[in-house]
Amino acid sequence: MHVCGYPASAVARLLRAPQVACGHDHSLVVSSDGEVFSFGRGNLGQLGQGQMGMRAVPARVCLPPPPSQSVSTQSSSTVSAERVVHVAGGLFHSLAVTDAGDLFSWGSGTNGRLGHGDTIMQLRPRRVAALQSPRIVHASAGCGHSLAVSDKGELFSWGQGHNGRLGHGNQETKMSPALVQGLLGHVIVRAFAGWEHSVALTREGVLYAFGAGDHGALAQAWEEPATPARVCALGDDGACDVAAGAEHTLVRTRAADVVAFEWGLGSQPGARRAGHKMLPLHVFKAV
Repeated sequence: MHVCGYPASAVARLLRAPQVACGHDHSLVVSSDGEVFSFGRGNLGQLGQGQMGMRAVPARVCLPPPPSQSVSTQSSSTVSAERVVHVAGGLFHSLAVTDAGDLFSWGSGTNGRLGHGDTIMQLRPRRVAALQSPRIVHASAGCGHSLAVSDKGELFSWGQGHNGRLGHGNQETKMSPALVQGLLGHVIVRAFAGWEHSVALTREGVLYAFGAGDHGALAQAWEEPATPARVCALGDDGACDVAAGAEHTLVRTRAADVVAFEWGLGSQPGARRAGHKMLPLHVFKAV
């Protein structure tokens, strides 16, 4: 039996997908056996399938073999020995983290967002060599920048640095991953890249934000902190999860509330502004 040209067994693996990520015009799916599938717009290589163009149905993304494994022993059509555990989609690029702690990137290389030390487009996944020593457990892709969290709780950022979104205290572009010094001493467990801002969550549930906050995305009294600044608007609740959109941030607190810091116009009604600071908007109680 086939569904959309795929064996039913392959479709079943995607239906049980442990993780899905969406970029601007493309989507990524991690199957139940650790493979990556992509579909949507691939005009800048963001699908990772070796060519540019649109794909209406999911197609598998093949990771390269580990450095210790000879390319001759593994063809491009075979399954990688590493299982993917996490994917992230940005504007025109994609990231994947494996169970071995490796980070792969592909798509547009503009502003160094892929972390390879150059601006070259990658049509297939390429291992980020600068992060082979720390074991990566989480990653996020923004408009022109990327974030990665190591198993030691370190945060790395690279790509477009405008608005201070990289958290290094300036607006410089980084072609390769750089450690965010302002968060040393904190154990970061997750980090998310918005269009022009970034947020990082610590093991204790403290949220830090940096980058463009002119639409209230950072919930700060100032608009563009270039180094990580603690988000105090959550009070004593603490956060257990966070997500960054284009110009807003969603936080799930330990009290099971979901709150938003956002631009309260158009499709995002109800947000309340106090000077340059957006007050948190209670969205709903998480079940």
